[in-house]
Amino acid sequence: MLRNKGFTIIELMVVIAVVGLLAALTIGGFRSTFEKTRLDEDKNKIRAFYQRTNRYAITDGWDYKIEIDRVNEFLRCTKDTPASTTKDSIGLRPELDLIFAGAKSPIVLTVNANGTVDDDDNIRTFRVGDSETGDTLIFYISPLGIMEVEKK
Repeated sequence: MLRNKGFTIIELMVVIAVVGLLAALTIGGFRSTFEKTRLDEDKNKIRAFYQRTNRYAITDGWDYKIEIDRVNEFLRCTKDTPASTTKDSIGLRPELDLIFAGAKSPIVLTVNANGTVDDDDNIRTFRVGDSETGDTLIFYISPLGIMEVEKK
């Protein structure tokens, strides 16, 4: 008896199901890696903003204010003069939330011309929470002007 060589429809469906399962697992792994990378980029963006503000203060010889606005989800840097205008600012992605103690928004930090940092309301810590991943970045700016970041 002559038998046809080839695959049955059942064998083909099993192979397609296995390939689909492996593809789904791989895509899920890439997605979580991509989300973590985006949070690291946000951390670096905020650190770079702070470093630019510190450099403006030291280079210009003026104090600069950093406003961290929880309502509008942005950080802004202004020269500490009566006619202050925005020198630099960054907005956050819609998935990110600014969180800090106290009801007042924005909180204001003053970066002095010598690089030290004063706070208006004794608040030096703020958090950036990612609603997609549940991760949180905790930023602390010391009186000496050093920014520390912790991921939780």
